[in-house]
Amino acid sequence: MGEEKNNLIKYQLRAIETAKFNLAIPQIKLEEGQIAEINYHINPAVKYIVKDDLILITISVRGYVKQTDQTLLDAENVFVYYAINLKDHLELSEKEKTYKFKNVVDEGLIITLIGLSVSTMRGIIFEKSKGTILQFSPMPIINPSTFIKKKD
Repeated sequence: MGEEKNNLIKYQLRAIETAKFNLAIPQIKLEEGQIAEINYHINPAVKYIVKDDLILITISVRGYVKQTDQTLLDAENVFVYYAINLKDHLELSEKEKTYKFKNVVDEGLIITLIGLSVSTMRGIIFEKSKGTILQFSPMPIINPSTFIKKKD
């Protein structure tokens, strides 16, 4: 048997940049022992800066009180990942004007990076919201593949 070459994309987190982080005072009046139900809208966006071998994952989170629809949290962080030789793994789709991975196996990298970014965002929000009603309703754990559109 010949020696298999490992062509997995190697990456590392380079930076986390806070684009916004806003917490509001809840308008809901809670009885003692009652906990506000917090719903979260989590929206990841992916951008490639191919010439610099960078993948930017932006995670936007809106947390709101289910009972009143009041927004308590409006946060957005940009996670900057360096991917070695990224340009060798992507091709530009002229029709859609987007980058696509040449190898279908590499598409799993984006799911992994979204998962890492959402998980890290959960920790950042948990830490920054200590002492608020958000600390009792942390962001849910979500399978990151649910954020990826499936091709029919």
